[in-house]
This record gives sequence, structure tokens and C-alpha cells, in this order.
Amino acid sequence: MKTSFFKSIHFFSICLSLAPLFYELPKVTSITCAPLLLLMLFKKIQIPHWTLQTLAPLSGFFFYITFGTLLTPEAASSLMCFVLCLKGLDIKSHRDMMMFLMMNLLVTMFYLLFSQTLLSTLLLFINYFLFIFFLLGLQKQKLGLEQDPFSLSQLLSIETLVALPLLISLFIFFPRFTTPWGGLGAAATESVIGFSNELNPGQMQNLAESDRVAFRVLFKSKKVPPADQLYFRGSVLTENKGWQWLNSKKKLITYAAPNSLLNQDYEILLEPRFEQTLFTLEPTNTISLQPSDLFFSMSPQNTFTLRWPIQGKIQIAGKLGRTLTENENDISTSLDVNTDVSDRLKKLVAPFQKLPPEEKLTQLLSFYQKAGFQYSIQTPAYANIDDFLFGEKIGFCEHFASSFGVLTRLAGLPSRVVVGFQGAELNSVGSYLIVKDKHAHSWNEVYLPTEGWTRVDVTDLIAPARIRQGALFNSTDGQLHEFSGASFLTRAMMSWDAINYRFNLMLMNYNLENQMDLFGKMGLGKLNIRSVTYVFIVILLFFILLFWRLSFGGRQASDKISQGYQLLNKKLTQVGVYRKSYEGPLLLRQKILGLENKQPEVLKLLDRYISLRFGPNATANESKRFYKDVKALKVL
Repeated sequence: MKTSFFKSIHFFSICLSLAPLFYELPKVTSITCAPLLLLMLFKKIQIPHWTLQTLAPLSGFFFYITFGTLLTPEAASSLMCFVLCLKGLDIKSHRDMMMFLMMNLLVTMFYLLFSQTLLSTLLLFINYFLFIFFLLGLQKQKLGLEQDPFSLSQLLSIETLVALPLLISLFIFFPRFTTPWGGLGAAATESVIGFSNELNPGQMQNLAESDRVAFRVLFKSKKVPPADQLYFRGSVLTENKGWQWLNSKKKLITYAAPNSLLNQDYEILLEPRFEQTLFTLEPTNTISLQPSDLFFSMSPQNTFTLRWPIQGKIQIAGKLGRTLTENENDISTSLDVNTDVSDRLKKLVAPFQKLPPEEKLTQLLSFYQKAGFQYSIQTPAYANIDDFLFGEKIGFCEHFASSFGVLTRLAGLPSRVVVGFQGAELNSVGSYLIVKDKHAHSWNEVYLPTEGWTRVDVTDLIAPARIRQGALFNSTDGQLHEFSGASFLTRAMMSWDAINYRFNLMLMNYNLENQMDLFGKMGLGKLNIRSVTYVFIVILLFFILLFWRLSFGGRQASDKISQGYQLLNKKLTQVGVYRKSYEGPLLLRQKILGLENKQPEVLKLLDRYISLRFGPNATANESKRFYKDVKALKVL
């Protein structure tokens, strides 16, 4: 590796790009990339080129085996990080360094797949400016200049006069298309937060200590339900396979057209989850989405599903209302138990089978309340339901929901399992709730002829504190109260979260309708998508011409510089110095230094030419003065 290309500042840049990603990605990514980063730091250690070429395809195979796919954000980002580190060990030319810097910027942008906050946006801008400065440094090195002709004022003038207005114009005028066209998504059975449209007891408890934010909830009336009523519905699992519960795929999904919702009761800002499930507060029967052109379905179980996995934030506006009534066929299928029922289970439910539905439910709940069950994050690995019910009886919410669903069905009581979230934390600065991974929860719904589908949470019997203290605020009167004794650091973190929340809402609410309204206020009238596209193209062309004018508009001044250079070359032929068409001023300078008469005046003019030609835009006076001095030069 040539140290002239790769320097300590480049190592700092790659660490700045990778550090936020390493925080989001699994530990296996950091472990595999760390040795490469250390080798990059000790530049004297040489890695054979063929070794790096072999590691590149092998890394793709390794991450495919690790993640099961290369199409998830974690897998794709991990692979890109590793390949970037490999490239950092194989920099031998100017072209290699250019490619390395571009890959570095691309990896920085991958962080936006996981975090779309104000901080991640600022981080992207910092890396962007570092990228520009590195490119200027490489150009300086390529030209072999001792002094840097690329001034900070020139960079900032171009950035300020062109890039920033262009960025604002792109945001305002770019047609607001949000329907995805494919790309990175989640694996078929696993979501970003760790649980999916199935329940396997033992997997959800891995989230119990995770503080990753799933979504934020804002109530329009500033009044919220009690903590024990904060159930956020995700998927309803109706197909039983013993310990396991699945989301039945038998029903056809009909996708609803985008709609608007007035007088909504609450709003949810859902973090990027790369899945199709939407989460709503129970009981919700109507929703609308931002972006507004997203298609979604509503199932008979009052769950909402997107047509495509979404890779960005989604704003959900919900209206509370009664749940739908399912037909008799749906209820009858909620009695199926696809497992070998042991004699102990048959004996347990036999006394309840002939009781009325309400009495069945009461007796089954009484069994859980009196049998000595314990709620814990750390649970044994149970092989089946019998081991849990008649063994150590230590379980998490998923163990209680799964086993209770089987017992109710065996007793002749239609039931199903719901997975989602329960509880929240209050951000008192922004007056909204934060739902995190650790609030992931599962519960049951039982069908009673007199009441319909009724929520039953066995965890509430075993560990009522988990449910009733699931939100860190005093909700006795339905009002949000600030947590007493909150530290300065806590309030600072809440303030920063509130800023990010408002920042995201501002971006989310600028949809196609708001874009059209803005154009109307600007006097452009009512425009359709085609008209907006035309306006955007015109504005883009304007900025391209502006950039060309700022970058190359100094040609009028540089004409005199070019004319002076050509005249200088013509005069040098008088002393036997001929410049070939492909030779630059530096080679010409070397030829002059090879003469017996070093021509000091010519060398000074060449240095002036390099500074004027490749430095900040020369003024007209400087260009004319250069041409005048060349014209007055007498070659000896």
C-alpha cells in the first residue's frame, strides 16, 4: 500500500463512516471488519492482491450463510462494510483511492436505512464535506503541486451557491413518489425488531432488554388510555402447530386504495421495519397513511398490512372503533389444535368442556392464577406445552399466550394469539409516547357469544406490574404527567428525541397533496404529476447551467490565460523546447529545468499559469496581466 495515497485522515474517515453502522449491525459485522481496520492502520503490512480478490467473493458467501440472504439491510450493509475495508487494503493508484472514497460515501448513506434522524443527516453532510476535501487533495497530489490551489472559499462558494439551493429545490419540487419499486427488505420470517408473523416461545424474550425504538404515538386530545389498555395490535395468529402459532395464509388479501382520515384519535410514527405489518392501538377500525399513496389491507381480525415492505418511516393516523364481526367459519377454525394432545392435557381440560363459554374462561384463568406460574425474562428451553404447564412453570408472555391458546381450544373455546406491543414510555417534552422493542408482547383473544372476540392477557394475572406499569406516566386521570425527579440528562435526551420526532414529521407530512397546495400558494395553480415533473426538470436544468457558469463561466477570463500559455509555448520553441500535445505544464517545467539556462522568468510565468489555471477562478485583470507579461517576455 502506498502511504502517499492512504493516510491517517482517510482511516479516520472510514471509522467515522462505519462507527454508526457498527452500532446498528450485529456484532458479527464488527468482529469480521475489525482485523481489516487494524491492518489498514498499520500501513507497513502488505496483503497480497490475490488474497484480497479471494476474500471479496468469500465474504459474500459468508454473510449469505450468516443472514440467510443478502437482501436484508443488515446483510447488505455488513457486506458493504467488509468490502470497503478490503478496498482500503488494496489502494495502489489514484484510481483505487477515488473508488475507495466513493465507496466510503456509499457506506455512509447505508446508515440512513437504520436511522433517519437529524443526527444521521448531519453525519452524512460531514462525510460529504470530507469526501470533497479528499477529492481536492487527490487532485492536488495528481498535479504534483506544492501549494494547494483549491481554497476553502472556493469550495464553500460552490457548495453554498449551488448545492444547498439545489438540495432545497429537490426537496420542494421533486415529485413525491413513495411507492417502493423493490430493494432491500426483511427476510421472509424475521423482522428488524426480532419477531415476525409467527410465535415460537423463546424468541420474543430476546427483546426484553432492547431499547430500540419501534414507533412513537401522539394522541390528538393529549389524553391517553390507562397503561393497562395500551395494546398495539400487529398480527393475529390463528393457525396452531402445538407450541408454534402461525398467521394463516388461507384468506385472500384485498388491498384498499389510499384514503384520508379526518378527526383521527392518534398518530403513530413507525420506524423503518422492512416488513409489511402495521401496528395500531386497540381497538382501531380505520387508518390512513403518510405517504398517502401506500396501499394496505385490513383483515377481518382488524390487522393492517402493507402491500410491499416499506424501507422508510410511515405515519399512521388511527380512528378508534368497534372491531369487525367474523363469520361462523372463521370462528370454527379457531378451535383447531394441530398437535398430539397428551393425556395430562386432556385430563386438565376435561372438567371445563361442558361448561358455558364464560365459565370455561373463568376456570382456565383460575388454573393459571393458582398453579404457581412465574413471569421471567430468563426461562428454561421447553420442548413442548406439557413441560411448561407441568414442569418448572417459568415463562415469558409468549409462553402464557401460546399455552393458553391451546388449552382454550381443547376446552371448546375459540381463541387465537395476537402479537404486538404493550405499554410505552412518556416523552414529557414532546407529550408523546415511545414504544420500544422491550414492549413487545403477545396475548390472546377468546370468542364469547355474548361479547364477541375479547382480549385476554394471562400475563396480567401472573405479573400485573408488567401490564399496569407498562407506561412510565401517571394515567389515573387520563392526562400526561411529567415523571417526577427526572434528571437533567433525561430531559436532554427527551428534548433531542422530540426534535428528531418533529423533524421526521415535517418530512413525512410533505406529501403529494401538500406539494400541490404549496405550488398553488406559489401561483403555479393546480398541477398534476406530469406538470410537476416538467417543473422539476426546468429547475434542475437551471441549476446545471448555474453550476456550469460558476465552474466554467470563467472561460472568458481563462481565454487570456490559455492564449498566454500558447504564446509562452511558441516562444520556448526559440530555445529548442517543444511541448507535445499530451504534456502538461509540469512536464514543460521539467524540460526547462534541464536547460543550461534555467530561464527563471519562464519558470515564474509557468507557476503563475498553474495557479491561475487550476486555482480559484482568476479575475479578468489577473488574466490580462498574465497575457501581457508573457507577451513582454524575451526568451534568451
